[in-house]
Amino acid sequence: MKQTVLFLLITGFSLACWGQQKAQQSFDELVTAHDPDVTDDLKHDVSYVCFEPKEEKFFIVFYNLPDPASWQDAYSWETVATTFRQDAKQFGIHEYTNGMDDDQLYLALAHPKAVWEAKGHRNAQKKVVIDPSSLQILDDGGDGYSFEVGPASVSLSARYNNTQKDAVRRFVEVRQSTKRFRQFWEVNDRRIEDMTGRCELWSRGKERSGAK
Repeated sequence: MKQTVLFLLITGFSLACWGQQKAQQSFDELVTAHDPDVTDDLKHDVSYVCFEPKEEKFFIVFYNLPDPASWQDAYSWETVATTFRQDAKQFGIHEYTNGMDDDQLYLALAHPKAVWEAKGHRNAQKKVVIDPSSLQILDDGGDGYSFEVGPASVSLSARYNNTQKDAVRRFVEVRQSTKRFRQFWEVNDRRIEDMTGRCELWSRGKERSGAK
């Protein structure tokens, strides 16, 4: 019995290592070939390239950071402004399977209701100075998705109907400090698969070693 359990553990670990290695090789090939889709995904201020553990599959979560000169008072009723907002620029997720673009799992939006929000103050020159630890992107998810960037992690959720007309939800979270991800799928509100793995951090076409 112990030998069987040990064999299953070793086999599962080996498959996970093989899948992540194949996924990373697939990504490296596309980067080396200057693939236009991957190049476009990596041009953003922040791009997390995440490698799935059991298949030749990876996805890229990307977004642009706010413009320091574009902050506006969030609430007109505040006598002294402490919360600031600005429109969020392009963000999304793009998945690749076996070296090919997966159009069904591509989301790139500049949603009109998505905003960056941060706490801060105006200095003597009336310029907004924000607290970096409070910076976050908020989206209402009104179109079946949500995308949020918080102090600790980036998370997104998408809802859609599959070919069998089941209600499917996919959730992805990337921990910024460790560059690890977790994701899961639900079908008709029942969780069917969980997954964890590692990511690389890229910024404007170059890999970065530290956290955002």
